[in-house]
Amino acid sequence: MGKKTRKTLLPIAAIEFLPLLSLYFTFRMLSLKAAISLAKGLATLAFKIDTRHRKRAVQHLIHAGITGDPLKAEDIALRSYQEFGMLVVELCKFDQIVRADKISSRIKSTAFDPKDQLDIDEAF
Repeated sequence: MGKKTRKTLLPIAAIEFLPLLSLYFTFRMLSLKAAISLAKGLATLAFKIDTRHRKRAVQHLIHAGITGDPLKAEDIALRSYQEFGMLVVELCKFDQIVRADKISSRIKSTAFDPKDQLDIDEAF
């Protein structure tokens, strides 16, 4: 049995990438509130459909001692999925949320010398 060549895997990668690309552009076209609502809905749907990972997340929450109640662990796992969906929206819309001229005022470094902060400000 031979190895799969890169040539045969490329169309599969493109097919997997197209829905993600369309979701990216959908998030960018929607308002932030609408995009977050859509992401939460998709995350909830993924949570309900993906039983294997849902069960694993619940088991990990119980094993970590966060909660002993499976229903509460499932609620925490669902909120985790939804928070991840909101993170994806914020990443897709970052340049629409934070203007480039305001980034310098939001990012302040305390770990560097003050002269390094000036370099950071000038970079933005």
